[in-house]
Amino acid sequence: MAKGGIAEAVVTAARQTGGRGRMGNSFLSPEGGLYLSVLTSRLKAGEGVLALTPAAALAVRRAILRTYGLSCGIKYPNDLLLEGRKVCGILCESVSCGDRFCVVVGTGINVCSDVPLPEDAPAYPPGSLKDFCEIAEDPRSLQGLERNLIEELGAVIDTFAAGGSLNEAEYRRYCVNCPETIVHF
Repeated sequence: MAKGGIAEAVVTAARQTGGRGRMGNSFLSPEGGLYLSVLTSRLKAGEGVLALTPAAALAVRRAILRTYGLSCGIKYPNDLLLEGRKVCGILCESVSCGDRFCVVVGTGINVCSDVPLPEDAPAYPPGSLKDFCEIAEDPRSLQGLERNLIEELGAVIDTFAAGGSLNEAEYRRYCVNCPETIVHF
């Protein structure tokens, strides 16, 4: 979409069959989750955009808290955890499109999905919000989460577009494995 000239967009999917994560990891995203990407061309290329990933983690955390009352921890730099189980992954990617710089913030939240456990149990096994909150089982709750997520990610993009950056104190408050330096410039 960015390469086709679209400057701003929100794209959602009921499921993904070729999801991508950090370091080329792939995954399946079953129905019952919220898979949402925000495209923006309002940010400037440079070091500051590197802080967008942890800032997006805070935005998703706030959206889940607003919608379900669940307080997620953040596994550095871009996963959300509930009781040690990964309920969300985030991937921010940038691309230059001629004279424009575009960023896509992609999120995958396991809301009411049955997430299979892999054979080799990872340190943070997958989980679903429904395991921690009955309201997440109501399909209508996805609409509220989507609305809150778009609002929260929009606020982060607005902050970055105005020259702001990551609220490092807030990030450190919720990060379960925070390194000394959050954003390496």
